[in-house]
Formats: sequence, structure tokens, C-alpha cells
Amino acid sequence: MQLNRWLTALRILLLGDTSDNQNIGLRGEKVAQAYLKIKGWKIISTNIRVGHGEIDVIALSPSQDIFAVVEVRTTANIAGNPEATITRKKRRAMKMAAKRFRYLAQKYNCKLRIDVITVRLLTSGRKIRHYKGVMRL
Repeated sequence: MQLNRWLTALRILLLGDTSDNQNIGLRGEKVAQAYLKIKGWKIISTNIRVGHGEIDVIALSPSQDIFAVVEVRTTANIAGNPEATITRKKRRAMKMAAKRFRYLAQKYNCKLRIDVITVRLLTSGRKIRHYKGVMRL
């Protein structure tokens, strides 16, 4: 038991408390899903493992002509910019993951695109941005 506490303290000291980051990320994903539902989108699936990465949300547009692979980026920092966390490596991974879901777009007879939803969790509320079709497939 002591060893586990020591290892946890060491991990937090070296890496920071990742549980807070995970909680912020999960809250952001829930906010993004609620946003999409309010806008009439149908959530097909969430948190799908693809290779070494993960797709946060797969959704179908209200008009059912767009099938979107959605990446959710969240920050609780006022000065933080969630858009800036999407690196070239992350964009490449998003594109590769989206291509694996082309069959679903064909199944629903619609276009496939990659969207990014950013969520800022602030003390005064939330700020949500929906960037549509951020990359070509």
C-alpha cells in the first residue's frame, strides 16, 4: 500500500496530476456531445480506439448528409487555447483515423468530414467553437 502511494506521488511530481486533465477532457467531451445533440446531430459512437489514437465522437448531421469524425479539445485555463493543441502529428492521426470510417459514411450515403470542437471551461461558463471540415480527406 505504501509503495502505491509513493509511486502515485512520484508520478504526480514528475508528470503532474493527469487525473485532473482527464476529468477536464471528459467534461469537455460531454459538453461537446450535448452541443451536437442540441444542434440536431445524432451521436453514432464515442471514444473509439483506432490504432494508437482515439476518435472522440462520430456523429451524423441533422440533414443526415454529413458524417463527421469529431476531435474535442478542452482547456480550463483562461489563457489556454485548445485550438493550439492540435499539432501536425495530431492532424495526421485524425486524418488516418477518419479514413478508416469511410465505410460508415457510405453506409449512411453521406459525405465524410473531420470537425473539431473546442471547449473552454471557465468559471463564468463555457465557450464552445465548432470548426467544420478542418481537413480534406
